[in-house]
Amino acid sequence: MPYRDVLWAALLINVFALAFLMFLMNVYDRVVPNNPSETVWAMSIGVLPSAGSPIGEAQRKIEKTELTFRNDAHEELSDVMGKLNALNEGAVALADRVEKAQVKSPVRDRVQRLLANSVGGVVQPGKDIVEIVPLNDNLVLEARVQLPSDLPPEGFL
Repeated sequence: MPYRDVLWAALLINVFALAFLMFLMNVYDRVVPNNPSETVWAMSIGVLPSAGSPIGEAQRKIEKTELTFRNDAHEELSDVMGKLNALNEGAVALADRVEKAQVKSPVRDRVQRLLANSVGGVVQPGKDIVEIVPLNDNLVLEARVQLPSDLPPEGFL
């Protein structure tokens, strides 16, 4: 119970406030009708040190409770920030894994044949995954052909 000290301090303050009121009532009932001002001053001076001590103690308990609360909150904040930083680093690593798991074609194309189609399978580096045919590209073909000797002079077959 984090506020136990505060409750005790509040109780002490109220008890001493009640004692002070009873003191005043006693002064008014017994001393004031007889009109001796020296007695009133003596009683007042005697009560002042005892009234200040519990109030100071209560204030110190309140300050101690506040300090304890702030230290606990700061410690909890540090723990949570550490966990948050660890999770952020893990998120970056997971995002990198997801990005590396995606296979993207460098051109707009049509898939001709899928060579690796198992779920969760591992593809070796440099191995073909898919055959693609580019859609908006020119096809250039270089070929070496050995011409027969009976080729017509026009060059057409």
